[in-house]
Amino acid sequence: MAKKAAKKSLEQLQAFFDFLGESGGTIETKTPSTWWKLTLEVKKTDQGSKEILIGVCKLYGEGIFADLLYDPLFTLHLKVHENRIIEGEIKGCINQTVFGTTEIDGDDMLYGFGLIEKASPGLQEKFSAFMDNITNVGPYLTDPKEVVRYDE
Repeated sequence: MAKKAAKKSLEQLQAFFDFLGESGGTIETKTPSTWWKLTLEVKKTDQGSKEILIGVCKLYGEGIFADLLYDPLFTLHLKVHENRIIEGEIKGCINQTVFGTTEIDGDDMLYGFGLIEKASPGLQEKFSAFMDNITNVGPYLTDPKEVVRYDE
């Protein structure tokens, strides 16, 4: 079961689609140690809906020993009309560290490090805080260093 995304979070997400385009893309900042690379990927598009991934990532290490870590990476199902988000469901979230991965599912259950427990905060609250952070605090929309827009 997925969690409904808050209206404010969907409006913030729409701003990223307006900036990057309907196929998404990546935004790098001038301070990558503080503000990791933002990625917005459209995984599947049907008539009136999209399956997307949005999160921030950082490459740790070099060469074949490098790891790409996402912290966090959200999966959402969006209903769209005329390229505008009208509704969204948060299906899950992963958080990765060099020590391993945790996952929060649509029922707000946290899995990882041998644990299964109720996640606090839950998906809706976590996604809202993430969107507030990348929209209002982070320089992604206001002062990006490099922007890559994916082709349709």
